[in-house]
Amino acid sequence: MSLNATSQAPQVRHQELCDLLADAVRFCQAFTPVIEQHPLLVYNSALPFTPINSTLYQIFKDEPLIPVVAGGFREEWSPLLMDISRPGGEVTSLSLSPDGSQLLSTIARGCYVWDATSGELVIQGSKGVVMAVFAPCSQLAASCLFSGSIVLWDTFSGKIIGHPLEPHQGAIYAVAFSPDGTRLISGGQSCTIIMWDVQSGTIIRDSPAAHRKPLMCLVFSPNGSRYASGSRDGTICIWDAASGDMVLGPLQGHSSGVYSLAFTPDGTRIVSGSHDKTVCIWDAQADPSLNGEWEVQRPIKLCGHHSAVFSVAVSPDGQFIASASKDTTVRLWSLESKKELSHLIRRHRMPVRCVAFWQQCGRLRLVTGAHDATIRIWDIESVGSMGVARKHKGLVSHIAFSPDGQRIVSGSLDRTVQVWDPRTGQCLHQLLLEQQVHSVALTADSLRILAADRDGAVFAWDATTGAPVVATPADDPRYHSLIGPLSLQHRWITDSKTGTVVTMLPTMSPVRSQASSGNCMALGLANGGIVIINFPQLV
Repeated sequence: MSLNATSQAPQVRHQELCDLLADAVRFCQAFTPVIEQHPLLVYNSALPFTPINSTLYQIFKDEPLIPVVAGGFREEWSPLLMDISRPGGEVTSLSLSPDGSQLLSTIARGCYVWDATSGELVIQGSKGVVMAVFAPCSQLAASCLFSGSIVLWDTFSGKIIGHPLEPHQGAIYAVAFSPDGTRLISGGQSCTIIMWDVQSGTIIRDSPAAHRKPLMCLVFSPNGSRYASGSRDGTICIWDAASGDMVLGPLQGHSSGVYSLAFTPDGTRIVSGSHDKTVCIWDAQADPSLNGEWEVQRPIKLCGHHSAVFSVAVSPDGQFIASASKDTTVRLWSLESKKELSHLIRRHRMPVRCVAFWQQCGRLRLVTGAHDATIRIWDIESVGSMGVARKHKGLVSHIAFSPDGQRIVSGSLDRTVQVWDPRTGQCLHQLLLEQQVHSVALTADSLRILAADRDGAVFAWDATTGAPVVATPADDPRYHSLIGPLSLQHRWITDSKTGTVVTMLPTMSPVRSQASSGNCMALGLANGGIVIINFPQLV
């Protein structure tokens, strides 16, 4: 072995160990319910649904008695690390604690503190809250109330500190702490910015903000020497934090209201998100021309969203921009190239109101909050799908085995019938109907594929060639249905012969149809996915 190879060997082993540990963390996050509630089922209920390209799967895949998902459940880990749901309302703000251990959110006018690692609710704050933010250097938080006041409170005990701050400026839409946590700025309906002394709760400065419409967002520069304001009038202003004088602006580049602002870590640029569907990057260090007038700023525009951009964030290393939109997507952009990283797009079911970056164990995460009252934590590097790959383009309405168990047939609302190999998960035939498929089957001799549409019409095909053949009323799939030994109840698959539980399904699209034969079970999902599980321990 060469000297160079010898020196590289420890580095390779170190990287392999890091990959294994990272994989183990993802495994624990993905299968927390199984590990916590039924640890003895980890082999049967977690490993089969682990991505086939993951380190853990490759280590344990040859264990003889572990259930096997035909074709693999998925290739890579889902980018979604955690889903934190709170029934009712929408997530209107998100803020991370200074050490990244807690997450502060406002949902349905309530304020909540969550453990960022486990997703458990730590404490519930006051009601009637518009938005809330963590102070950068302590467990202190500030909440804007619908009454127009601001309360400072301890996120550990939930107790309010001092008296509410009464700015008398109408509704408050934005607050921001200075980087050292000693000052707080607020703005809203009255178009003024008030700076507060956090320790005493007194006003340091109350000055007009040069905006013609309400302020929607405020942010301090990383060194605290400046702060920026964005307004519903579509303009941005940058202010000197010591004097309160405007040092840059009003910056005009958006055609509609500015909802969110973020400085880059070096403070040289500022990123804005607007109702006009764009994200803009501005030079925050422009100087006046010789005659004392500000030169017209031409921002760099990032286009890709199909609706209003509610929130923007810049990664701690200054490499990425994240933007959250009413179009239900969170998009990532390279700050250097100004191009969208389209392979890293993230989605919610409803409009996304807020986004933030989070550094966890040396890895960059993304935290998002949406109108569906859901907070999601994402791995920024994962490119895997969020769920089971879609085999049909619509809900799988019915699924059935051949009598010999060698074939599976599925029917969908997408008007297709598909035939599958239960061992490999490969699709052997795809057949088309004019109406949505209601039921499917294979004949007793496994020579013909049968299907009935939603109007009751019956169809038949040759099982070998897929060619259509004449169907009779006796070919209605109802007359050829089979009941297998395995059944699904809630998330549990049980063996009716012994009454024992054989596995617990992971979180995935809802199951809409099921069938089994021998030691194999097939599931048809609402998203069009097909999951085929073989249980060698039942042979």
